[in-house]
Amino acid sequence: MTEPNLKSEGEKKVWKFLNELGIDVRYEQPFMIQDSHNYWRIFYPDFYLPDFGILIEYYGVENNENYDKIRDDKKEAYSNTGMACIPLHGLKENWQDYILKMIKTISKRRFLAYEKILNGEEGVKTLSKKLRDLG
Repeated sequence: MTEPNLKSEGEKKVWKFLNELGIDVRYEQPFMIQDSHNYWRIFYPDFYLPDFGILIEYYGVENNENYDKIRDDKKEAYSNTGMACIPLHGLKENWQDYILKMIKTISKRRFLAYEKILNGEEGVKTLSKKLRDLG
């Protein structure tokens, strides 16, 4: 896949890693999301993995009050809307393993929740809330 105009070296490394694994990845795919103040806004998460329904946000700036506020607002909005998001705070040691572990964990939780519905153990409304809470 052609590399988009990535904004940082960290994003370039994440993009390259995901592509080398053959994971379909979209850069700054727009999503209409209700923010933490209940306003509908268009969010552009750094990465979207459509095969998994998972977002990845790369937070490469530290100790910046304005950036921290934006980061916290994004995290809250994703959580409130039930979107699974893997936060990357810089590229610390073993960040590749962390991404893969989180993809596996989120996917497994979703599978187990769906399995409960198929087995008649959970109702659809209960499952929807649980999936939203799991992200």
